[in-house]
Amino acid sequence: MKISKEVRVGFVSIMAIALLIWGYNYLKGTNLLFKTKTIYTIYPKVPGLAVSSPIIINGVQSGVVEDIYFHANSSSVIVKMNITENELQIPKNSVADLISIDFMGSKAIGLNLGDAKEVLVSGDTIKSH
Repeated sequence: MKISKEVRVGFVSIMAIALLIWGYNYLKGTNLLFKTKTIYTIYPKVPGLAVSSPIIINGVQSGVVEDIYFHANSSSVIVKMNITENELQIPKNSVADLISIDFMGSKAIGLNLGDAKEVLVSGDTIKSH
């Protein structure tokens, strides 16, 4: 069976576009091949925090900041976090701290795990400090 040149070019083009989309999202810190848990937190201000900043749990990077935007009714800032550690059970009374990770002033979110029996599910909001 002989495949025409047009079909080969079309197949290669589709594969190149798919690889481009996956690579762009991977460089942003979002891996399309793994399930993630989305958690929100609200801060009064977030100086130095940026999209793709790390989320650190007990010294290990366990996710990235996906989005930062203003709350609709107030001047507070909502931070959307992607947690890539699916097996990790985050208790409901955990706290998200805004921490500095180097001398240059780069910021990250440090999750201090609580001791509650109930755990967060994707879409929940966590307390901030």
